Amino acid sequence: MRPGFAWGVESTAMDGKHHAVVLEAAPGQPGADLAPAIALERAYIASINQAYEAKVLEAAQRAGFSFVSFTSRAFGKLEEDGPRDYRLCSITLRPSVIVRYDYEVAWAEEFLKDALEEIASERAYFTDIELEPEITFQQTLAHA
Repeated sequence: MRPGFAWGVESTAMDGKHHAVVLEAAPGQPGADLAPAIALERAYIASINQAYEAKVLEAAQRAGFSFVSFTSRAFGKLEEDGPRDYRLCSITLRPSVIVRYDYEVAWAEEFLKDALEEIASERAYFTDIELEPEITFQQTLAHA
């Protein structure tokens, strides 16, 4: 089985608004001619990304925590599995988070990891799910 190509989706959640953009393989890239054949894989990647996003935002809301910005991108790796057949072998979630203060980075990391554990424990998902977060802060709280 040789490596195939990656498909991804991007979703942005800020102030309770959700926007989803489906990213496809660029023309001329491997897999660009198979777009109709892998529509289900793209939908699957998008559903995991949306479920992850919902879990993160739910946990943060319950804790009374708000992100300055939260964007989640998900990429699925397809491997060739016979002629014109591909299988989704892994999904990488890449949340990008901005918090207000430096001390909130640890809280954001916890929300991201806990949400991944919840998603990964769901028996409905049979794909390996990895997390590659990027967390930044706007300012350092000065101590007097």
